[in-house]
Amino acid sequence: MLLTENKKAQAIFVYLMIAVVLLIATFQFIPTMQEFITDARGADGLNCTDPLISTGKKATCIIVDVTLPYYIGIAFAVALSIMMVKAYK
Repeated sequence: MLLTENKKAQAIFVYLMIAVVLLIATFQFIPTMQEFITDARGADGLNCTDPLISTGKKATCIIVDVTLPYYIGIAFAVALSIMMVKAYK
């Protein structure tokens, strides 16, 4: 059987390519997000390095800090789900 006759293999390959493109796009946005996070945490923004900030600002600093790992984790989860959508159908 030729590869062109196997529609499932073709679909898996297409979904794999879409997932790789999504991961590449994710990694392209990381430096921009790091810059925004650094600006937000700086002295002009939340001033997260000040030990005397309020509890609300501390919580906001923590949320801003975990933005990038959540972004990367969600992108990997979506990419894996795209890759596996046809593999187990």
